[in-house]
Formats: sequence, structure tokens, C-alpha cells
Amino acid sequence: MPLVASIRIGLALLLLVVSRPAMPQEPKISPSPLPTVGTIAPDFTLPDANTGKKRSPREFSQAKRPVALFFFCGCRACQTVAQEWAKYQSGNALPGNAATMIVYSTTDRDEAKSRIAASGLDPKRTAVLCDTEALTVTERLYHAEPCPRIFVIDRLGKIAHASVKVDATEPEPSESVAAFLAASALDALRGSAP
Repeated sequence: MPLVASIRIGLALLLLVVSRPAMPQEPKISPSPLPTVGTIAPDFTLPDANTGKKRSPREFSQAKRPVALFFFCGCRACQTVAQEWAKYQSGNALPGNAATMIVYSTTDRDEAKSRIAASGLDPKRTAVLCDTEALTVTERLYHAEPCPRIFVIDRLGKIAHASVKVDATEPEPSESVAAFLAASALDALRGSAP
């Protein structure tokens, strides 16, 4: 092949590579600021495992109802907190108009429903949501790892309580820690009710 033809082919290939449009890159989603007491609660919408209906914390604040928002993975510690909360539900300790929302980060719909049943939570009084796709709500909006984490959203849509993060070096929080987390959330929920 003559030298001139080789140069032309080389230049054509180079021009093709240089002029090719860049491949679209996945957008970088930066995490939202850490939700803190007194700030507006980040809103989200996820389907309820019990009904399939899309649920959102905003729907409750629009109805002037406070929300206890739990983030669970389904581990023993999460189940222990859920059992404590179930005692409050069955004992009518929760304010009458309060809502309970549980966001599971590592379970599918059927597993979430079985975990709720095993914990004793009332499925009619508990919105059970699964955040399995990219953990958008759990990690990016609420920074709710490690679990269990609890936020109370007052009737105006503001964070009234954010539970402490459990020490990730502990293999499992004790039952007294689970009871403390649930009791602290209950106190905040009562203070948020009208």
C-alpha cells in the first residue's frame, strides 16, 4: 500500500475517533445534606408492600399527621426495635393520628411483609416500603446506615427526632438499646402530635 494511502487511512481513523461524540456518563448524584432536627424532612415515594400504593411522608404531613419513619435492613437489631414498636401499637401508646412507615433496605416485598408479621406490627397501621434499588432513600436522602435508624417527622413535615447511630463495631445492639431507640422515638412522636 502506498505511503500516501496509509497516511490518509490513518488520518481518517484519527478524525473518526476525535470527532466521535463522547459517551454519556452516568450522572453523579451527590448525597443530600444530613437530615437534622428542625429541617424539612426529605420527601420520597416508594410502593407499600402491603397495598402496592405509592406512599410518601409528605402525604401524612399534608394531613397534619406525625410520622415515625424507621430504616431497617431486617437484622436482629431491626427486628427487636420493630417488636418494641409493635408493643406500642398494640398497647395504644401511639398518638391516635400518628403514622408508622418502615423502609427496608435489603428485603423484597414478600420478605418485608413476613418480617412485619413476625415482629407483631399491625399491617393496617404500618406502611411497609422497600428501598432496594440503589438505596436512594436509605443512603442518599436519610444517611440511615447503620441500622436501625428512626426519624420522627412532625405534622408540619419537619424532623422532630433523629435517633443516634448504633455503634457499627457492635455485632448486635442489646435489647435495652432497641428499647431506648423505640422509647425515644415514641417521646418525640407524642411531642409532635397535636
